[in-house]
Amino acid sequence: MINDLVTNQYLRLIKDYFVFIEEQFYTTNKLYHYCNMDSLLGIIENSTLWMSNVLYQNDRLELSYGRNLLKIILNQKCHDNPLNIKIYERIKLDIEAFFKRAHIFTFSLCENDDQLSQWRGYTIKDKGSVSIGINAYELQEHIVENALLLPVIYDRDKQVKYYETYIDEFVKIMTDSRTISDPDAKFLEYWAVFINQLAIFLITFKSKVFEEEKEWRVIYNSKAMIDNVFFDKEIKRDFKTHFRIKGKYAIPYIEFDLNCESVDNIINSITLGPDTENDDRESNLKYFLNTVGKDITVYKSKINFRQN
Repeated sequence: MINDLVTNQYLRLIKDYFVFIEEQFYTTNKLYHYCNMDSLLGIIENSTLWMSNVLYQNDRLELSYGRNLLKIILNQKCHDNPLNIKIYERIKLDIEAFFKRAHIFTFSLCENDDQLSQWRGYTIKDKGSVSIGINAYELQEHIVENALLLPVIYDRDKQVKYYETYIDEFVKIMTDSRTISDPDAKFLEYWAVFINQLAIFLITFKSKVFEEEKEWRVIYNSKAMIDNVFFDKEIKRDFKTHFRIKGKYAIPYIEFDLNCESVDNIINSITLGPDTENDDRESNLKYFLNTVGKDITVYKSKINFRQN
């Protein structure tokens, strides 16, 4: 049965991960979002972030990396500890089920404001491209009630450590308390949060090949990402899902409300992407910003990049 001791042990286990996250904020105070002009205008005029469903990201192989690593770890645990094989198999099944019904939306940022690989991915002909300079502390303050701002982890050793430590400690806590063999309603709540946290790891784990991106992600789960049992917190808002056409697909997204009258304290710079020809986009963007009453510094990319 779940008792106060078990609750405290599990609470400490989950919060250990978030201590690491808090440490990252001491070294990172500015992040950048690469997008086209449509998205920029939406963010500034409506104080919203357009967040895409995690299942429909630009690179759909991203989720495969974290899922495959988790499967490797769980398969090894099945081999090393057959007494708990049913638990490990249940984890695999529940993670797959979780993502089949996932209502998780993400908003990507990175630590570099003028990066060639990012421009290649986000430069769209005839729509222009920008990187928006965002104050990480202010962003965190405006999303804290509804979402998480987390760094992507590229170090495979750290990824394995987080997976293994979290799984091993959870199984130990629940086994020692005989909760797994005699589950109650509280255990089912804990199990749901356990699977949810594994999903967070999965979303924020990427191959070291992409390390130069230094990516961060705002993560929102419309089905309550963080259970208020542990954090005295509940998701305050549920946002309507919209769709936009991209190629052959209808991409689900939400307009995440930053819950502020303006983004003046959140956005402090805009860098215009590299172009194939000289144009007057800088003066045009400044005219827009002046018209809507925004005092935001505008820069031009220093990268020489020609789009084929």
